[in-house]
Amino acid sequence: MVDETAHLAQADRHIAAAELRITEQEQRVAAAEAAGEDTTESKRLLENFRETLEQLYIHRRMIIEEMHDNPSPDHKNAG
Repeated sequence: MVDETAHLAQADRHIAAAELRITEQEQRVAAAEAAGEDTTESKRLLENFRETLEQLYIHRRMIIEEMHDNPSPDHKNAG
């Protein structure tokens, strides 16, 4: 049986890491712009990070839906 709780925790870690990468890349872009540097590639990478984050959010929602649709035996008797 798949441990969806572990998958959810892993998805949350991936999201946190992606959000950090985006913040760092935004700072790099801002610094490069302030220095008058070309930011074309930096902005393209930032957009890729954002698209990846959106996919991570979708994956997280899918895990939650799976947990809701197929609760583990431990969760069926809770509450």
